[in-house]
Amino acid sequence: MVEQNEERKPRYATLETPVVEEKKPKASTVSSKPTVAKKNKKATVAKKEKVSEPVVVEVVKEVEVTYVPKRYEVEIYKKSNPLDIYAGKFGYFESTDMITLIEYTDNFGADVEDLLLGDIIVDGVGISVNNDKKNWIKNLCNTNLGYKFYAKPTRELNETE
Repeated sequence: MVEQNEERKPRYATLETPVVEEKKPKASTVSSKPTVAKKNKKATVAKKEKVSEPVVVEVVKEVEVTYVPKRYEVEIYKKSNPLDIYAGKFGYFESTDMITLIEYTDNFGADVEDLLLGDIIVDGVGISVNNDKKNWIKNLCNTNLGYKFYAKPTRELNETE
């Protein structure tokens, strides 16, 4: 027997299931019945077993945070040999928008109080103690105060502390 080459048509996407002919070894009885491709049973079983998980909804409560005014404190020291001497402490209160001399040592009371009257220059920009008190006290550590005084970095606290 001579096999006949059938002209094959290109397959396009259709809704019909494809027909696949099985080729069996040639025997005395050859059945030329076309068979339909079998569906993958495992895939359908997996789809049937798939159960959707319950949806968990988280409720987010909006909590209003009350604003707590801040207090900024700066410690002032005088350069001295062998140790620097504590001279006093400035404080800025946001609720009242005031800078005050919180504490001072007896030897430097007048000198530290005079520092409250002067403006400072930080990187070529002048900051006035009368116009911008908050920035003045925050940048006090970045400037030269004169009379061998210097400031430590500013501490930020709640006013209730």
